[in-house]
Amino acid sequence: MTAAISLQGVDFSYGRRPVLHRVDLEVSAGCFTAVIGPNGGGKSTLLKLALGLLQPHRGEVRLLGERPERARRRVGYLPQTSHLDPDFPITAREAVSHGRLGRKINIGPFGRDDREAALDALRETGCLDLADRPLAKLSGGQRQRVLVARALATDPELLVLDEPAAGLDPDHQNELYDLLSELARRLTVLVVSHHVSLVSRHVQQVVCVHDGHLHLPSTTEISPDLADFFPDMQSMVLVRHEHDQCPAPKDQNHG
Repeated sequence: MTAAISLQGVDFSYGRRPVLHRVDLEVSAGCFTAVIGPNGGGKSTLLKLALGLLQPHRGEVRLLGERPERARRRVGYLPQTSHLDPDFPITAREAVSHGRLGRKINIGPFGRDDREAALDALRETGCLDLADRPLAKLSGGQRQRVLVARALATDPELLVLDEPAAGLDPDHQNELYDLLSELARRLTVLVVSHHVSLVSRHVQQVVCVHDGHLHLPSTTEISPDLADFFPDMQSMVLVRHEHDQCPAPKDQNHG
């Protein structure tokens, strides 16, 4: 099965500051994968490289088996800070419909397929009853579900979310990850997070990014060297649920 995301020998720097060095990674298709690590460790940079939003200084990137710029329409993306103004006078239905813009060929009003896709996405995220409510009137948890629906409205093969639980209270964080677990039954889902305890209960594949390198733990416990990256989580346990379609990754530690 073609990997959903593949990076081979990738280097990247911001100016003279190296961020990622000799990165090799395969994200398995059909899996719920988490990219974890401390803030500033390179998680979001890795994600932007995978999506073709940044270009590597060295190495090769493939997204769904193609160059990222060619496969991008097959991906639903929720960035860390959405560009959608929550106070803009727009309903949840209209916000989700905007996710269809990348699929439209002609400029003009949304067609029947677009409207049905938006409603299907709202229904799948449990937001159908919010369709005609103003986005500005929704709670943080409701708004984030609507934004997930907007990413789903593209009818993606891969759903990518950068820190989707940021700013949510613990109950809404858990509800959001329960939703992502359900979506992972039919989609490849990749989430970037620094909340190890939150993602560990849900995901099937774990990628740890720290100090420019990748570490793919293959055991259920964070090893001593990985525990050093999370000094407040020494006893954390990664509980993954591998299945036949998502083989456990091999250990990898460059550097």
